[in-house]
Amino acid sequence: MDEIIEGVPGQNAKHMFWLSVFHGKEGMRPVLPQGDEEPVLYLSRRYFGEVPTGRACSARNNLRVRPIVKDIYHEHVTTAQRPAEEVEAYRRANDIVVTGRHVPKPILHIDEAGFPGYISDVVEACNNGRGLSAIQAQCWPVVLGGKDLAAFIYDKSEGKHIAYLIPAIIHIIHQPAELRACGPLVLVLTATREEGLQARSVADELKVKTGIRTMYLLPGEPREPQLKQLEEGAKICFATPSRLVSLMKERKINLRRCGYMVLDGADHMVTMGFGKQLRVLAKNTRHKHQTLAWLSSRMMDALQLVEEWTNDCVTVSIRAAIHEDHTRVEHIVCVCEMA
Repeated sequence: MDEIIEGVPGQNAKHMFWLSVFHGKEGMRPVLPQGDEEPVLYLSRRYFGEVPTGRACSARNNLRVRPIVKDIYHEHVTTAQRPAEEVEAYRRANDIVVTGRHVPKPILHIDEAGFPGYISDVVEACNNGRGLSAIQAQCWPVVLGGKDLAAFIYDKSEGKHIAYLIPAIIHIIHQPAELRACGPLVLVLTATREEGLQARSVADELKVKTGIRTMYLLPGEPREPQLKQLEEGAKICFATPSRLVSLMKERKINLRRCGYMVLDGADHMVTMGFGKQLRVLAKNTRHKHQTLAWLSSRMMDALQLVEEWTNDCVTVSIRAAIHEDHTRVEHIVCVCEMA
């Protein structure tokens, strides 16, 4: 599946002739919003990337959309003036090990993040007033700075979902209007339905307080209600690799505007044999998208996948996630005849 798959079920286009003249291609099937529009208005919106066209587009250069806005971090004066000794003491106290180029200092208080007031209130509510977790403090400056991230943490590390969902919301807010016009901007992949439901419970709480629409493409649930969420303007898509690839092959969903991709449990997905599907999904997301990989082990195949997907990646390891290397183990069983 090499082509860029896009499009959602749409109506018959009344502006077929105008679009073919405007775009110079025959046989395209534009997906129009509900109701009719003036041809000039529709074509203007199409030109600036506000309306998806066709069921499939074979080349990225046909897509007229602005670059992704990734670097949205402005270091707070308190963070900037924090001595290196204090930074290292905080990292040692929380068993944080960082590697990579130009790794930013952690933010020790929510006020240093520079979030809008309502986002800060959401974070404090989700953290039950306990302040920032180590994951949030170190990973937020990395992610908000537009860098790719590989985070090695416990499966049940406190604040993991908030650590990638809050920057996802900030990412959505900062994108140009034409990018926010249709299609998910953020993709969160989980290995299993159960892991997806865990992320969903946190996202539902954030949705109530921020208004960011979400959609869930998880096994065991009917597809049509899920796809309806996309038509209603969902900006964050939670999915398992197999379900999402299946819908993409049916041309029910496109990821061409997705610039923020989360692999929640990348090592689990590789262990379960989703490597091929993950590569298909990465190939069909926005060029130069930002990748966040969350792992609980250093399995060799998962590390290779992360290295393949990321660019100038920052690695953050927290607590015992670095205590062992997981490699393939071959078990040989000898069955002997009884005497």
